[in-house]
This record gives sequence, C-alpha cells and structure tokens, in this order.
Amino acid sequence: MRIEISNKGVIYEPIIVGKCEIDLCRSGYAGKAVFRVLKDRVIDFTEGNEVRIFVNDVGFFKGYVFSKNRDKDDIITVLCYDQIRYLKNKGTYVFDYKKASEIIKIIAGDWKIECGNIADSGYVI
Repeated sequence: MRIEISNKGVIYEPIIVGKCEIDLCRSGYAGKAVFRVLKDRVIDFTEGNEVRIFVNDVGFFKGYVFSKNRDKDDIITVLCYDQIRYLKNKGTYVFDYKKASEIIKIIAGDWKIECGNIADSGYVI
C-alpha cells in the first residue's frame, strides 16, 4: 500500500505507522480512510489536501484530509473522506430557468467536487 498526500503541487509519500483503515459504503455515505504517519522534517500537509491510496500500484481511494491530530511521539492520525462527504452539507439553493445538468455543475463547482462529463439534460426547469 502506498499513500500520497498532495499539498500546493508537492506530492508527499509519508512514512505510515501501523495500518490504514478504509471504510467504503455503497449507498449515500462517504468513504473514509484513517491512517497514522510519522511527522518528519519533510512532510507538510493541511486539512483539505488531496489523499490518494494505492494498493499494488492501483488507485483504491481518493479523498481529502478532514482532520489531523499529532501526539507527543510526532505521530499524526489522519482522517480522510471521499467527495461524497461534501454532498452531506446542508444548504439551500434556488434556481430559475436552469437545466438539471447546469445545476449539478454549479453545486459541484461550489464544493469543488470533481465530475466527469455531464450530458446536457436538454430541458429547462
């Protein structure tokens, strides 16, 4: 297993302490990864940074740092969630004369959620 943390264009491969736990759900809940890294003189990351976890060099999890806590031994516990976590935010939007495809793009843009190609839905709501 390999973990990469991206911060300001720099990709760090931290020294992992112990095991990495990944919980993936299929219906409506965000995937979660928790792991511990050794704080050294090189690694530098903050909440919101992208995390990629690879198993046998194949991408397995992509998420973002939500919290990190360092203990007295300079071990950082990192909690990450995938993009679905951003859709759990509470808020209200009001749209007039927009297509469903436009609404999805607006909400995804507001929360910086990566989307693939979104087909034009064709009908204005």
